[in-house]
Amino acid sequence: KHNLDAVARYEIPVSSYPNYAAHFSSSEFQLIQKFVDSLPHPVWIQTKNNLDYFNRAMTDYLGTDLNEYSTEQWQSFVHPDDLVVFNEQWPDALNIHQNIEIQCRVKQPNQSYRMCLLNVKFHHDANDLFHCVMSLTDVHDYFEIQQQLSTVISTQKNMLNASVDCIKIVTPNGELSHMNRAGCLALGVDEHEQKFGMPWLKLLPPEVRSSGKRALLRASKGLNARFSGKSQLPNQPLQYWDNLLTPIVDEHNVTQNILCVSRNISQQKVAETRLKTVTERDELTGLYNRRTFYKLFKRTLFRAKHQNQQVGLLLIDLDYFKHINDTLGH
Repeated sequence: KHNLDAVARYEIPVSSYPNYAAHFSSSEFQLIQKFVDSLPHPVWIQTKNNLDYFNRAMTDYLGTDLNEYSTEQWQSFVHPDDLVVFNEQWPDALNIHQNIEIQCRVKQPNQSYRMCLLNVKFHHDANDLFHCVMSLTDVHDYFEIQQQLSTVISTQKNMLNASVDCIKIVTPNGELSHMNRAGCLALGVDEHEQKFGMPWLKLLPPEVRSSGKRALLRASKGLNARFSGKSQLPNQPLQYWDNLLTPIVDEHNVTQNILCVSRNISQQKVAETRLKTVTERDELTGLYNRRTFYKLFKRTLFRAKHQNQQVGLLLIDLDYFKHINDTLGH
């Protein structure tokens, strides 16, 4: 019982059993085997005097009792594609006695492979019972879930990057947590940036930061917000943006993140400016037309009346202007 307690603690009471780890009887090694076999986890141990043992859980998992073969035989269960990387890390760990974790596919009794995590721990204390202990953990189900999640994330990222709109995820306190490719290009951020967290407002032009701040505050309270802005990168034309902020709330209606979609409306802005010019100005002279004059005149009179001011009206008549209209067109 005393020996079993020592094995269970992975240590030997030095005062009672000096240098016990290096020399013990076959009956004591059998005691170690029984203890290791009681573990539900696949384990391989190697003692200080180079005695190896693969426990029963390891035999059940691989479908082969590796105790009947050389210790190197277990490497044949590693998938050939993973064996290249494995052989690069395993010898180095053995030579310098460094703990290591290796993820690789391991052959099953039905000849299929499952993703596993090999964890090797070396015991450096001279009084430790074991030289090293290797455990095998089946992480295949977790690995598949991770792969599926990675595929979903990659698909979503590709969808976001395919959009010409600048799509950003902003925290309620204004930090960027993600941004698609169009957003990175518009704000001058490296499109391969993996670590965000920078303040979103500082990436905006100074003249629109106050509008962005008000919209961010409104969205953080769970309300939709919108503001217009413009930006200009070096050697690029001036661009106009329509920014829509939508809060992403939890089941308690508390804003967790904010979806910000910025759409480039530069072409629309140019079209609106041209349309405004056509409707407000005379095509021949470029001066305001009669319709615009009436609108501006009424506005001026209204302002003067409320501010108790006077308004002067200057009339200019051009002689022979009818000849210009008849020649160049009305």
